Amino acid sequence: MNIDNLSGFQFESFVAIVLRRAGYKNVRLAKKTNDLGADIFIGKNILVECKHKKQVGRPVLQKLQGAMLHFKRNKGMIVTSGTFTKGAKEYKPENIELINGKQLRKICEDNNIIILNGKIQVITNKAITHPDRKEIKKLITSQLKKIKGFQKANIKTEYDYIPAYLVRYNIHEYKDFTAINGMTGKELEHLEYYFKEKPKTEKRKIKEQYEYTEEELIEKAKEIITKKHTETTIYKGSNNQTYQRQTKPKTTDITIFEAIPLYLPIIRNEIKIKKEVYEQEILAKGDDLLYLENELGECSITKRKPKIFRTLYLNKEGKITCWFHKKGFF
Repeated sequence: MNIDNLSGFQFESFVAIVLRRAGYKNVRLAKKTNDLGADIFIGKNILVECKHKKQVGRPVLQKLQGAMLHFKRNKGMIVTSGTFTKGAKEYKPENIELINGKQLRKICEDNNIIILNGKIQVITNKAITHPDRKEIKKLITSQLKKIKGFQKANIKTEYDYIPAYLVRYNIHEYKDFTAINGMTGKELEHLEYYFKEKPKTEKRKIKEQYEYTEEELIEKAKEIITKKHTETTIYKGSNNQTYQRQTKPKTTDITIFEAIPLYLPIIRNEIKIKKEVYEQEILAKGDDLLYLENELGECSITKRKPKIFRTLYLNKEGKITCWFHKKGFF
């Protein structure tokens, strides 16, 4: 783990990410203008001071104690890339935890955190739960049985996984979330479907990898959040001319309190009926399925769901048609 080239501010961001990955909730970086011995806030009780230096002495602990009184926090933590002096260790009160460079490396190892050139690589085995192949086959079979004339089909199911980075944030006391595609760096679609409620996850071995580091994804998220909360006001001046004024939030206005890497499953089904092949593309969140494409539910001629006579029919070649095309009206 090489973090020697990080600046003080970069080390603080690094520690915040490590703490989130280690299971701490509501981890927030303090504003950079703060010089009261507080670099990171955790929840409502814990204050963290980060020191990217070889040795940390007793004065740093005393400064943190003052910050804890100022911010009304019960617990403190000092994280360093180096070591603590004998004086610091002897002075340490019970409500302050000391984490040295060796312990920091151990936390990274225990939480599968890999650092290259001072940056945290995104590695996770968590995926949103989804139906297995047996359940999918049962679901498709129930859909096929509703088609008049159906007898049998060959079903092939494949799973793809999108590496996602979920970010929950606070801006001007307004809480919201976004999620970044870990391969493209762009905001994901269908955010409400996936993340309005906390999704259940399960462990899976997945080959798709993240192309961006955690720090890069955090910056991408801040760019998206800034754009989302930028407001444009149109007004007329005293000269009766129309003007535009843009109000753009600062990055210091954005507080990220949760960042979670996880994979989003996409189910792709290929259903062969006689000479015809039909495709389905489904987003999955547990048993809640969102169909992006479902050729089983539409007339293969119009490529639309029937609106009047909703029953679908299967001809001798395996083509699915609506009532009108079955009767030869079109």
